[in-house]
Amino acid sequence: MEWKIVAVNGIPKQSNGIDCRVFVLKYMETVLSPTEVSWAMRKGWQLDMPHFRAEITADILRIFHDLVLENIDNLET
Repeated sequence: MEWKIVAVNGIPKQSNGIDCRVFVLKYMETVLSPTEVSWAMRKGWQLDMPHFRAEITADILRIFHDLVLENIDNLET
């Protein structure tokens, strides 16, 4: 597989040592988006970290919930 490497200026940067995982997830989400990327519109990521963490937690819990329901359904059949 061939990966395109692009150097980008002006991307959001974390200002602490604890948000790197969330920043990586947000970078991935942004780069994989089918729409044009405007990094200038994403400068406030550091301030939005509590919101992003809540979104990620909700997604994980939703997936876990769906898996539990699927396993319950499998037990009943």
